[in-house]
Amino acid sequence: MPFRRDLPRTLAHPKIQKFLAICDDLSESPIINAEHIKSTRFLSFLDSIFILRWDKKEADFKYHYWGSRVARAYDAEPTGMHLRSGPQHEFTEKFIAMHLEAMTEKKRIFLGGNLDWLDKEFRTWDQVTMPLERDGIINETLTYIQFNLTDLSL
Repeated sequence: MPFRRDLPRTLAHPKIQKFLAICDDLSESPIINAEHIKSTRFLSFLDSIFILRWDKKEADFKYHYWGSRVARAYDAEPTGMHLRSGPQHEFTEKFIAMHLEAMTEKKRIFLGGNLDWLDKEFRTWDQVTMPLERDGIINETLTYIQFNLTDLSL
């Protein structure tokens, strides 16, 4: 499953841009507050997001929320599991590093890749990951992911 950062198709993805426009409307920084997700403006995005919470003791992220569309794409429902035991175990260390970077550096990270290893009809994906604040603490990330059927190029 190759993936790359800042792919032009990811940065320009219309659904990601629509999602980010709402985020920007609700927050002046790249950090989203968990209360924002409860806004009706996020309802149409909930099936395509996942939230990871940092578990300092385990030095791993734990799946806190996994949208239904994401679950169908991965044939998995890992809510409550640690990232190292979830559906992307082959690339876990790279994903942990990327989520930590988004959280600690308080920035958005754009990734794109493919799901060929799952032999799925959804062949490519594009996502944006950002820090998520809850109760004044930033120890989570929010990812909005889109699965694309036709573009196989990276």
